[in-house]
Amino acid sequence: MTRVAEPRQRRSRQRRAQLLEAALALLAEGGVRAVTHRAVARRAGLPAAATTYYFSSIHELVREALELNLEQRLTELRAVLETAVAQEPDPRRAVDRFAQTLLASQPRRAVTQLELYLQATRDPELRSSVRESLAAFEDLAAETLGRGGLGAPSAARTLVAVVDGVVLHELATREPDEEGRAAAAERLAEALWAVLGPLLAARGPTEAPPVSPPARPARVLPLGPPLGGPG
Repeated sequence: MTRVAEPRQRRSRQRRAQLLEAALALLAEGGVRAVTHRAVARRAGLPAAATTYYFSSIHELVREALELNLEQRLTELRAVLETAVAQEPDPRRAVDRFAQTLLASQPRRAVTQLELYLQATRDPELRSSVRESLAAFEDLAAETLGRGGLGAPSAARTLVAVVDGVVLHELATREPDEEGRAAAAERLAEALWAVLGPLLAARGPTEAPPVSPPARPARVLPLGPPLGGPG
């Protein structure tokens, strides 16, 4: 019986993952309203009844998709910090590399995260989810600053706001080509340096190692109560 159950369980996990990825793609393309049972199943290449089989409601599907996106976004940012910042001893060049690497990455996760922010302005039940998401990003920023000897909680909040704001502006306005990405990375680096430069100047010379995030799994956070409105 176990041998029969294992392939079924594996197939169930795979189909559930397909539906979540399909929901994320639709969220990035058209926001929460684009996520319907039929649209998600069609995007995943599964039968129309698949979403109702694996999820109790469209609200549950959206919440789990947003939770997955948060986990992926945190993992992505941690990887960017590790590869672009930890390997560059010069702070200014480290900031430049971070901006270039971040803006060169797949924009879908950033778009979906920003869509969560925008949807929360229309749906109060999502606001606790936004607070949890921001707290997770601020924790990552604070850890990174702390390892560089820049333990300033307010600076962590400012950096998260700067990244979100500049990325939103660039996604909305820049051309998706090499020149556009380079210009966007330059603007993001300048904005980040406006926050970090004074902190580094106040700290003064140091032999501390370059900023590096600790190696630990990305934090997965619950996304609060069901969304309001019809499924």
